[in-house]
Amino acid sequence: MPLKLFDTMNYLITGHKGFLGNILYSGLKDSGHQVQGLSRSGDGIRCNLDVQVPALPQRYEVVIHAAGKAHRIPRTPKEAQSFFQTNVSGTRHMLQALSEPGRLPDLLVFISSVAVYGCEYGLDLDESTPLDGKTPYARSKIEAEHLVIQWAQQRGVKYLCFRLPLVAGPNPPGNLGAMIQAMRKGWYVTPGNRKARKSVVLAADLVSLLQQIPLNSGVYNLTDGRDPTLGELEQCIADQLQKKMPRILPMGMLKRAARLGDITRGVFPLTTARLNKLTASLTFSCNKAVHELNWKPNQVTKNFRIQ
Repeated sequence: MPLKLFDTMNYLITGHKGFLGNILYSGLKDSGHQVQGLSRSGDGIRCNLDVQVPALPQRYEVVIHAAGKAHRIPRTPKEAQSFFQTNVSGTRHMLQALSEPGRLPDLLVFISSVAVYGCEYGLDLDESTPLDGKTPYARSKIEAEHLVIQWAQQRGVKYLCFRLPLVAGPNPPGNLGAMIQAMRKGWYVTPGNRKARKSVVLAADLVSLLQQIPLNSGVYNLTDGRDPTLGELEQCIADQLQKKMPRILPMGMLKRAARLGDITRGVFPLTTARLNKLTASLTFSCNKAVHELNWKPNQVTKNFRIQ
């Protein structure tokens, strides 16, 4: 069970201009907490974590390291290396700053991803699943997790590594955002069938969870615990956009289109990798978080708002 220390706490959020970081920043601030952000530009502490160690003006009770390079398929070796520069070197530089005298937090939270497992399909995968992610994104997240855990254990700092699936929130990026935009423009079609299940989590639920200090440290999958089908997600989005449910296209046609996307290196919106992700069930268990963190997620399809 988590232990809530104070009615208000002092937070530092890296990457607070990004999709998830901004939701955490706004949500915690609206809840009455003191929140400061760190990013490359804008308000708050300015620092390019890729190449710099930030000078922190004070100690923070909770540090949430949400800055990172988002998941995508790199097109060049330079793009592949950029994942390690941002996700690994950036994390190392942040940890160096927190190692300065008087800067150790009570809790360090690292935002990771279920991509570390490297799975294309599977049901109720838990935290004991081997870390077999092979993409630069997955490997950089694995390395960053190791850095955070080792650093925290050596200094007696509580830590939480959250492995997130699709994150639902206003104007989401990634595959969920692509689905919304395609449905809005009338381009979206259902790949194969609507029965594949996907783990999703509401960004707003993390705000509630992060207002507590846990008694124990650990690594946790966070999902809504219901793993909606593709059809349920489509219905949720279609209803909000006031659109009809999209047509279903046969797999043979989709596979041929996906090969075109492979040849054009992602210029065409559908690739074999994306098709496989859309048509295979891939879910993760959040039972550990439920039992150890008192995780009480809301159902995505009933609470997700596009804007």
